[in-house]
Amino acid sequence: MLKNDLIGIIAGIFFTWIGYFYVKDLYNVVKTGLKEQEAKPAMFLAVLFEILTSFSTLGYLLSFVGGILITLISIYSILF
Repeated sequence: MLKNDLIGIIAGIFFTWIGYFYVKDLYNVVKTGLKEQEAKPAMFLAVLFEILTSFSTLGYLLSFVGGILITLISIYSILF
């Protein structure tokens, strides 16, 4: 149980940082008006995120909260 939680937490932290960089990339895509195909890796990333965090409920919750926080911080840093 604890091992799965640890795996979930590590995966959550890892994907939270990937999410942070993805939000910055998405902002650049929107800003420069690139094609929708540039955003395709997001689907793969979301599926991978679901698979890795499904090992642990605690890790999933932590990564979800961390992902929201990092997303909000990155949106704030982009806008201001």
